[in-house]
Amino acid sequence: MAEPSIIEKLRRELATEITTERQVVYLLAEVRKLLELRNEKSKYFALNFYCCWALHTKMDQSGAERIVKRFDQAHGEATANGKPDLNAVNASLQRALQETMAAAKFRVELEALLTALGLPVELTQRDYQWAKFLSLYSEVIEECPLAIESAASMQHVKAVTVYKLRELPVKETEDGIVLFGIEWRLECVNPKHQGTWTMLFIVPPQPIPAV
Repeated sequence: MAEPSIIEKLRRELATEITTERQVVYLLAEVRKLLELRNEKSKYFALNFYCCWALHTKMDQSGAERIVKRFDQAHGEATANGKPDLNAVNASLQRALQETMAAAKFRVELEALLTALGLPVELTQRDYQWAKFLSLYSEVIEECPLAIESAASMQHVKAVTVYKLRELPVKETEDGIVLFGIEWRLECVNPKHQGTWTMLFIVPPQPIPAV
């Protein structure tokens, strides 16, 4: 398929409000085709990973391995004294996990690609639109585990699976409205162990139009 044709399809899709899982899958499938055609999968490594995640039932490629290893290290640090303590996880690893759970690189690289192609970037530049997109994306990847082929080499965690929260613990915070939340559930090497990391996606209150 010619590159201009894919770009035009993306332009049309981005011109409409994205409200369904089908639109999310279609958009990312076209982006992935484009990365292959342009030989840019390594340039947009994170973006390609998130596209593939939406199109598979299980992920065990290098991107998945990186994420599982982060959770493996964090779980080890958090439980080093026998009782779970998130404060025991080193600050740089906590930041890396927060960026992972927020899909920060997904947003950055998608915007970079759209900009390079001269396509609309409202999806990634507007917090509310991006949060709605991620909410739909979380339903697409739900129950599609990130695993690691060499699980025997892992000390604590061998797979991680995302689930969208059906009930939010809070609806608002001082920072804004809680739009949705996701859980990253850990499949531990020791079946007696378990772990869950939760991320809430908060957007500023939408302004009320003047009458």
